[in-house]
Amino acid sequence: MKKTVFILNVFCVISTAINVWAKESGYCGPKDDDGNYGTNCEWSLDDNGKLTITGSGEMANYAVDGSDKAPWTDAVIEADISGISSIGTYAFLYEHNLKKISVSDSITKLEVGAIQICLELEAVEFSPNSALSYIGGWSLYKLPKLEYFDIPNGVTYIGPQAFYDTPVSTLVLPESLFEENAQGLSAIALENSNITKIYCPKGNEKCKNFNFAYQKYNANSPTDEWKTPELFTYEKYGNGYFSNGKFYSKFNDIGTPNYIKKRIYTVEEATKASGKKNTIMIRYQ
Repeated sequence: MKKTVFILNVFCVISTAINVWAKESGYCGPKDDDGNYGTNCEWSLDDNGKLTITGSGEMANYAVDGSDKAPWTDAVIEADISGISSIGTYAFLYEHNLKKISVSDSITKLEVGAIQICLELEAVEFSPNSALSYIGGWSLYKLPKLEYFDIPNGVTYIGPQAFYDTPVSTLVLPESLFEENAQGLSAIALENSNITKIYCPKGNEKCKNFNFAYQKYNANSPTDEWKTPELFTYEKYGNGYFSNGKFYSKFNDIGTPNYIKKRIYTVEEATKASGKKNTIMIRYQ
């Protein structure tokens, strides 16, 4: 009888330990003078690998050398971020199981190196009303499964080598990136990227005349390869956008297969789509 009780007690201890390990939580705001994380930013990780970050103000910044690593573990599979205004430096570094990051409209900045070397990451999704304005240098570094990245319409800065060694191939650049007070596009923003297509707002001379050529480093070649992406334009049209003979309902659909398949066009729309002057013929019976 005593032996049986002992076994049950051990089981209870182990079960409790597993539950504590499986669900973690804490704070992630900028550290105070005593080295404690600020309570303005909170995080929790459930036993399904979902990381939830909420709060207000900025997230703490972390170190690339691991000396000050983000407090969540590499058990994160999905991250949902809301309320706070930034994703800190190296916040998601070597998160080997992370597949998706969802970002609310509160986020205004991706700090330098915010998301790096996450080998399974397939999507970084922004709210349709995203307020993101700043994409720091090296903020999307070595993400081998990230094939698409929608730049929110409102971004005013993209830093150096922001897409370093990540397979994103198409960028639609918003008008906001080239406004008078914008910091703009770093001269080496595309360096060592895989960008092959750039969409500029039609009539924007700053965008059209920007030198998009970049160096693509090749470890197997004694010289660096230079690449120049193909340049396209888009324009706001009605409730959507028009580019390269196609209509799109959303800004971030530009250049994708998600164009509007219309059966009936206005004369002006038909002229845009065909590139020819069109007229209407009316037949009476």
